[in-house]
Amino acid sequence: GKRYKTSPVASSTVNYTKSWECTVCTMKNDKEVCDACAAWRCSTCTYVNKSSAHDCICGADGPAKKLADANISSSYDAVGSSSYYPSSSMKPSPSHTTSDSAYATKKPQAEGGAKKPKVCGACGQKGHNRGNATQYNCTAYYDPKEVERREKLERKRLEKLDAERQKIARLEGEEGNAAQNYEEWLRQTEKIKASHEQADEYRKEELKRAKQKKARMEKQQQRRNNGH
Repeated sequence: GKRYKTSPVASSTVNYTKSWECTVCTMKNDKEVCDACAAWRCSTCTYVNKSSAHDCICGADGPAKKLADANISSSYDAVGSSSYYPSSSMKPSPSHTTSDSAYATKKPQAEGGAKKPKVCGACGQKGHNRGNATQYNCTAYYDPKEVERREKLERKRLEKLDAERQKIARLEGEEGNAAQNYEEWLRQTEKIKASHEQADEYRKEELKRAKQKKARMEKQQQRRNNGH
């Protein structure tokens, strides 16, 4: 008959199951993982799961997850994220690498990125912190120290708000003063301009009179010269 290559996951799993018939391909097996289609039989509830399932419907871990959990801590950091198998003989075939290996390599990232639960610094309970604590979720909400702390924070917030209001009033006052100063500067500029125009007219008149006086004096001098 046709010979099937032993599943790499099955070869690395402890042989503790009794003989069972695969409901996917009908092959009889004496190991946890079917050698023909890589389906696996749950050791907890005996349900036969598809090869792509990492968990059983009852919540128990599948052979791939068991293998990954057993080897990630000892092999992942030393070997690298590209492979978590202790030896090449345990490395899955290409057909299993996509499902099993991808899950195992992504698992450390998912666990590392999990957010830590909020813990209240007043009562020590999880699910909230001092910032969003209320009388309903925090047993230390009315503790004198917590009340005093909230009052101090409220005073600081009010002080900051008052400081911003004063800043706005000062800036608005400076804006009004700036407008007044600009208007005064315009008036002074107009005065200076008028003074310059008056001085220019006076200079022109003085120049005109000086030229006329010079002409008269030259004419008188010419007449005296002609009389001699």
